[in-house]
Amino acid sequence: MAIIGKANYLKHILSSSPVKKLVIAVDIDDDLGRKAKTKGPLIGSKDIVDAATRLALADPEDPDANALFKAVKLANELKGKGEDMEVVALTGHKNLGVEASSRVAAQLDMVLQKVSADSALLVTDGAEDETVLPILESRLRLDGVDVVYVKQSKELEKTYFLILEKLRDPTYAKILFGVPAVLLILISLMYVFNIPWPYVGILIGTYLIIKGFGIEERLYNFFSFSAETNPHVKILLSLILLLFILASIGVSYLGYMDKINSGYSSFMAYIHSLDILVNFTAILLLIVLGIKLIDNYTRGNPYRVLTTTNYLITTLASLVILKVTFKWILNDTPPYFSFADTVNITIVTFIISYILYKYVNSLKRNLLESLKFKNYEVYNIHGDFIGVVNKREGNTLFVKNQIGKTVELPLDNIIDVEKEKLVSL
Repeated sequence: MAIIGKANYLKHILSSSPVKKLVIAVDIDDDLGRKAKTKGPLIGSKDIVDAATRLALADPEDPDANALFKAVKLANELKGKGEDMEVVALTGHKNLGVEASSRVAAQLDMVLQKVSADSALLVTDGAEDETVLPILESRLRLDGVDVVYVKQSKELEKTYFLILEKLRDPTYAKILFGVPAVLLILISLMYVFNIPWPYVGILIGTYLIIKGFGIEERLYNFFSFSAETNPHVKILLSLILLLFILASIGVSYLGYMDKINSGYSSFMAYIHSLDILVNFTAILLLIVLGIKLIDNYTRGNPYRVLTTTNYLITTLASLVILKVTFKWILNDTPPYFSFADTVNITIVTFIISYILYKYVNSLKRNLLESLKFKNYEVYNIHGDFIGVVNKREGNTLFVKNQIGKTVELPLDNIIDVEKEKLVSL
């Protein structure tokens, strides 16, 4: 992600040039780049009008062109009232999410490097663009949001064409076509291989939990590979990961069928298959954590080594508790566990893991307290640049943002440290 260098950043903060107000139009899904072949950021009415015209010619139905024209019109009106205005356009990425937000943040930093401004007006064509509000507010005072609505004579006709337009968008197509396609494939596989309904329910339920609680990004970061890793190696590792997951599901199902054929009840067979699935999951997690532990150690990043150690403690403790619980439920082979044995082992495991977890956290805290943090760059968990650490007093960091304001950051809010960069909640 492109950011303002320290020298340019301080130069921007101390600049005595006239302060402008920005009118910002955000094309979060980068229609300008995909349809009009125009890269952001755009600064000035002429460049934006030219880009909006090319976008309108490429796709007359795209509402982003209207938002761009509206931004220019608003800037001209305010200039006519004597205000010192500049109009800019920022572009994101077609995949939306973190990638789009990061590009918008980087482009806004580029704009602020060229144009001294302390406030802004956001012009948007809908709710998607408003997801950039936290990025703008972390750098500028936001004076207002102007949402552009395209006028239509027939509401039904507008809705019809809007649905057709969204169906062409890959982001919405994944939801409208991809999810039903996956469900149809799962139903077909159930019929062909005589797979019980609960297995599909577990898969769908797990997916909904991941989406509903917003933990997909954490899982992606957990299983993601280093930026320096060869792209071909990344593809190979991803395929191995996928095959491992499919194999674990397959072996779990075979274990279920084996117990059914041996006369076990459906409930006991499910418990046995879940036990097998836990074994595979534990192996996968331990391999990933082991690789991360070695990688962070060789890169000389003790904070991430300690963070990975905590993940390892949690994984091992969860594995022991689940295995003991499944063993107590099944109790079909020695050693046999009573309910009291299960409770005692669970309590002891929890206490030991908690003590180890707190100890590792104390090491992380001591490590943070030993660092000076002067001139460290600070980002939030979405990768947006917040500012540069100006000074530290006790357990509080004072971070100077883009417009020269100082923000207090407690050490407890830091969740990652890499070289001279911090990630904060």
